[in-house]
Amino acid sequence: MIETSYRILDIAEKTKSLSKAAEMLHMTPSAASRAVSKLESEMGVKLLSRNTGGVQLTEAGRVVLPFVRMALSAEYRMGEELGRLCDDDRGTVRVGVFSSVGCVWMPEIIRTMREAHPEIELIIREGGYADLRELLEMSELDVIFTSLSGPMPGDLQMTPLVRDRLLCITPRDFIPRSGDVVTIEELSSQTFVLPCEGNDFDAKMFMEDNRLDISNPHYVSDDLLIISLVASGLGISIMPELVMEKVGAPADDIHVYPIESAPFREIGIATQKREYVTKATRTFIKTVRQYIDDRYPVELPYFR
Repeated sequence: MIETSYRILDIAEKTKSLSKAAEMLHMTPSAASRAVSKLESEMGVKLLSRNTGGVQLTEAGRVVLPFVRMALSAEYRMGEELGRLCDDDRGTVRVGVFSSVGCVWMPEIIRTMREAHPEIELIIREGGYADLRELLEMSELDVIFTSLSGPMPGDLQMTPLVRDRLLCITPRDFIPRSGDVVTIEELSSQTFVLPCEGNDFDAKMFMEDNRLDISNPHYVSDDLLIISLVASGLGISIMPELVMEKVGAPADDIHVYPIESAPFREIGIATQKREYVTKATRTFIKTVRQYIDDRYPVELPYFR
C-alpha cells in the first residue's frame, strides 16, 4: 500500500502545514517530520522547505507531487474496484460541478442517488471549468460537469448532455432594433461584463468567433454581481440560460434577449479513460443521463 509519507506530502502542500498533516493522519508532528525526511533521503532531493509561515514545496517537490497524487489516486481506485467485487452498489464518487449545474441540477440528482443507490457516497466539489478539468486530470475527481465547447484534453472521455442557449443580458433601458432579438452588429458597440478567466469561456469564445471587441471588458467571478453591474448600466453580458435559471434575476432590473445566431454551450460530463471509471461512477453517470432525459423530454427551441 501507499507510504504514509506520500499522504503527508499531499496534505502538507494543501494545508501549508506539516503539523496539520500530522493531525489529519493521527500522527505526532515529529513522526510526520521523520517520515518526510526519510522520503527525501530515499529520493535524494529536498521536497519541503520550512519557514515561519509553515511549509512549501521545493522545486523538486513540485515535480514529485503530481506523481505522488497519481499513486494515491491509483490506490483509491484499487480500493473502489475491490469494493465493487464485493458489492456492486458500494463506493464513493467525487463529482466536480460548476455553479449553475450545482444549483439547478444537483439537488435532484443527489436525492435520486440517495434513494436508488444509498451505498454510493457523493462528494461534491464546485469550481470553474479550468479548475475542474485540472482536478480530473490529476485524478482528484472521478467525474466533472463541463462545457464541451472549448479545448479538451485528448485523454478524457466526454458524454454530451444538453445544449444550453447563450443569452444577452442588458440594462432595462436597452431595446434591440428588432424588439426581441439582439444582433451581432448591436453587440459590437457595447461594453461587456464577463465571467473571470477559467470560470466560463463560452461567452468569450462566442465573442471571439464573431470578432466582438473584448479588449477592455469588466471581468467578474460571481453571477449575481454580473447581473448587478448590468442592471446598473455598466455594460451588457452574455450568459447561459442555465445560469439565468440559477440566478432568477428580477425582470424589473434587466432585459434578457436571444441572440440572432442562436449560440449555445454544450454541457456534458467528462471522466478519465473508460478503463479507470469505477462501477459507482458509471452508476452516477447513468443517473445523470436519465435525469436529463426526464427534465428535457423534447428538444426545446433553445436547445438546438
